[in-house]
Amino acid sequence: YRAISFDVILGAHNISDNSEPTRQRSTTSKYVVHPDWNSTSLTNDLALIELETPITLNDFVSVVSLAVGNNSFADSEGTACGWGKTTDSQVGTTDVLRYETSIILSNDDCKNVDSNYDEEIKNTHLCLAGDGIKSICKGDSGGPLVADNVQVGITSFSYRSCEAGKPSVFTRVTEFTQWIQENSDVIFA
Repeated sequence: YRAISFDVILGAHNISDNSEPTRQRSTTSKYVVHPDWNSTSLTNDLALIELETPITLNDFVSVVSLAVGNNSFADSEGTACGWGKTTDSQVGTTDVLRYETSIILSNDDCKNVDSNYDEEIKNTHLCLAGDGIKSICKGDSGGPLVADNVQVGITSFSYRSCEAGKPSVFTRVTEFTQWIQENSDVIFA
């Protein structure tokens, strides 16, 4: 075990501009990773972080509700955002927050896009349709997938090429509602 400390920055738009007046920072070492996280199968890809500094909600920092229930969100419009690469060949990540909006696929439709997805996609995953060269990419992991102002997914992985037009894959929030609640009660008590 080694202590890990995180700098959490909220309200940022351009990550290379440290003088953005909208930013709020909280440093913390309180976190919990899902105990069944598997880096080979990319399942149970989520963690919770407790902020040690109170955050002020405003026009730049707000709260999003987490999805609950058994809605698959298939055929809903979903928006993912992050500071990941914009092309496979890009060195480093982008400085400015970017987003992609597309249609959420059923897991069966996602598996049918490409035979490589057939074994990869589990019930704990959720897919966002590829849109030309638009996709999540390296550096976007951990970001949200939001549908109807509710967070339905957590960015997990994409196809081998970010520019292949293949679905992006997210951890399905509704599959982890109980784990999130139980662990929030423990680390946030």
